[in-house]
Amino acid sequence: MRTLCTFLIALVMQGAVPQGTPASVEGDVVLFGSNEPIPMTLVELRRVQTISSVGGLPAGLPPGLDIPGLVSRTPPQPPLTTMTNGAGHFQFPAVPPGEYRLYASRPSGYTPAEYGQRSPSGEGISLQIDGGRPYAGIRLSMAPTGAISGRVVLASDEPAVYARVGLIRAAYRDGHPIWIFAQATTTDDRGEYRFYAIPPGRYWVSAQPWDSRSTRIPYTSEPTVYPNRFAGQQSMGAPMVIERVLESGQMVQEFIQRVYYPGTSEEKAARAIVVHSGEQVQAIEFSIAGSTVPSRRMRGTILDGETGMPASGAVVRLIPRQMQGAALIIPSTTSDRDGTFEVKGMTNGAYSMLVNLGPTGNAYMTIDAGAGDVEGIKLATTKGVDVPWHATYEEGVVDPAAAPLRVALVRDPDIIGPPPVNGVMTAGWVGPPQGIITPQSQAAGDGFVLRNVPPGEYRLRLSNVPDGAYLKSIRRGGEDILRDGMKILGVSTTPIEIVFGLNSGKVDGHVVNKSKQTEANVPVVLIPAFDRNRGDLYRKVVTDAKGAFRISGIAPGQYKLFSWEDVLDGAWRDPDFLRTYEARGVSVNIESARSATTEVEVIPWSEGQ
Repeated sequence: MRTLCTFLIALVMQGAVPQGTPASVEGDVVLFGSNEPIPMTLVELRRVQTISSVGGLPAGLPPGLDIPGLVSRTPPQPPLTTMTNGAGHFQFPAVPPGEYRLYASRPSGYTPAEYGQRSPSGEGISLQIDGGRPYAGIRLSMAPTGAISGRVVLASDEPAVYARVGLIRAAYRDGHPIWIFAQATTTDDRGEYRFYAIPPGRYWVSAQPWDSRSTRIPYTSEPTVYPNRFAGQQSMGAPMVIERVLESGQMVQEFIQRVYYPGTSEEKAARAIVVHSGEQVQAIEFSIAGSTVPSRRMRGTILDGETGMPASGAVVRLIPRQMQGAALIIPSTTSDRDGTFEVKGMTNGAYSMLVNLGPTGNAYMTIDAGAGDVEGIKLATTKGVDVPWHATYEEGVVDPAAAPLRVALVRDPDIIGPPPVNGVMTAGWVGPPQGIITPQSQAAGDGFVLRNVPPGEYRLRLSNVPDGAYLKSIRRGGEDILRDGMKILGVSTTPIEIVFGLNSGKVDGHVVNKSKQTEANVPVVLIPAFDRNRGDLYRKVVTDAKGAFRISGIAPGQYKLFSWEDVLDGAWRDPDFLRTYEARGVSVNIESARSATTEVEVIPWSEGQ
């Protein structure tokens, strides 16, 4: 007790500051890559809102991110704001203690900046304000935005008026490269367009004519706002199909597809446009004469599996098995009274055919379209099936009081993605199906049962995994679900076997630059050295303010560690991307219940583009 009292008295004698005492925060806003000040810039300190953790989500919610179902522990507070002076300097004289995000922005001309940001479009980190302590020397770097402008023409070199033009950038989903829309606009009466306020990077431009004869308007989800302020969106919609009468009197159906600069419908032939800081890229002109191609169709009959009678009102959707461009086109229809259907707007690719008849059941099959129309499809619906599963834990015992493992099913291939936010549904289209299914899981015998699973191909997504555990395998009979996925096409008593190991390993380390200085707020990625088809073995963390990192819960084995100053999330699972940096990785051996220590050199942002 005497020691404690002596310690408290020492704190008072040293001028200890009460927890609620405000602190001063000041710094400068400068041009990215230089010390040139940017005056008259709005600087904001936004309090990080504390929320109740739901479904394993973090307890800190950055401002601007709205997730339904989360309950706030603290009400949102208005941001503290100020303006930089003529020398680009800003100051907040009295900031209450807490966790904040610090931003700088201007109405136009510059990309917004955030504290801890490593590239013009990178994500920042929070700033923890302690009572009474001054915070000085903060730098927020803003990069000038660029622009891309050009013209879209028709076959006769006439302007393509009101063509829908998309600015596209690269992204990744489930380890596969995809395209997403960064911006969208329409051409004017001269066929001209312009994209502005563009952060530095690589982009593609696409265009699609608007035809008033088509009544199908795409369905689009809202773009993500935070944490990547320059995220884009993928659009989902029905194919734009028109009917045209030839000179011979024959009626033909045509499908309007996207055309990419410099005038190709093939993604691989599209030409990337590199925009540097503040660069105005002009004269990006191309023709969309080849946007109309013959439309193919599929016909068939849907039967009610319960009665054997024709199924009226069954929703038929064709999901492409390979993503094409930034727009997901889903041909769909509804069966007639006699169970017959006709789907228009198909291409020559492969599809997953999903049929939904409400509570009566579902149906599934794959269609590998050839060179012509698909005729004579006959499919009967079935009720969802119960799929048994159980988990075992080797090398130890899991506390039975711990929350049970949660299992979700993701459509394979994962083309649909997560549920759209604030979607806009238009007449004439049935909308997308569920891409992620969370069936009810009930205890049964020594395991569990997933209730009423519709037919299809799936991969498993697990959550609520016990601390320290790592996934060893997921099998169902002879199926290796981790590598090959799982097919549910009928009743089966073969259970899903999920096996965990409990003596996982971990790795601690620091990230440094070429000068051996530590690097804060950079991603560190753990990549399996050999089995790179297993997505669950990849891990990503971000270094703290001292450049340190820790990755735990790792399955024993050989790995490589990489760190990029800024990198597209998931790019490291693309073999073509990783091939360039393979020699920059640091090998690490993770042993069971052991900790490894290492140092990783960061790959600069300029080399990661």
